[in-house]
Amino acid sequence: MRAQIQEQLSFLQPVKYLSTSRVKDINVYLELGLTKDQYYESKKDVIAQIAKALGMI
Repeated sequence: MRAQIQEQLSFLQPVKYLSTSRVKDINVYLELGLTKDQYYESKKDVIAQIAKALGMI
């Protein structure tokens, strides 16, 4: 399942989601075709990975 989610994330346009405008989570997970639970589980994992990479945890 993780590989499927990563594959779905690969087509995202970084500029679209890294701009200064706010993008609601619902728009992201609907565009990715994920359920709300799948999206928030992945988001939690990614935030933890970023924090670890920055030496915060």
